[in-house]
Amino acid sequence: NVLTVDGTDVNAGIYLYYAYSAYSEAVSYLTSKDSDLDKTDKKALKALTIKDPDTGESVGTEKWIQNKATELCQQYVAISKKFDELNLELSAEDQESIKTYVANYVGYYGTAIEKAGVSEDSIKAVITSSFKNSEIFKYYYGVDGEKGIDESEYYDFYKDNNARVRILT
Repeated sequence: NVLTVDGTDVNAGIYLYYAYSAYSEAVSYLTSKDSDLDKTDKKALKALTIKDPDTGESVGTEKWIQNKATELCQQYVAISKKFDELNLELSAEDQESIKTYVANYVGYYGTAIEKAGVSEDSIKAVITSSFKNSEIFKYYYGVDGEKGIDESEYYDFYKDNNARVRILT
């Protein structure tokens, strides 16, 4: 374990998965700002800064990646705790979808993610977390959810907020 969030240990594989994801996001962001940036030059990438959206401060790329990975781990733990708190369960269909996603992910990113130190179990945990997040959303905001609205309200909103216009020339 490399991190403890709210009393929950986060294993190294999950942290590394999120760090790898944050690295990809940082490279994408930096490339959008400078299309001539050499993505293979790790020293040059580390020397650059990214503006932190929360504080507005510019931080080094490496620090930004660490912060983003930690933030994603915090979300991972929060999702897990909320899912358990609400006594939700993933359906058999969701479980099969998770297996498929994991197999596809490992098939596509296998070598790179393995070099980064992320196991298949960690990938499964992260993908499972995204399914849990969807179930939490449905619990609160789905039709008949705790804070959800029924279909007639969607229809009324759509009808009231979309105009039909006829132009005569």
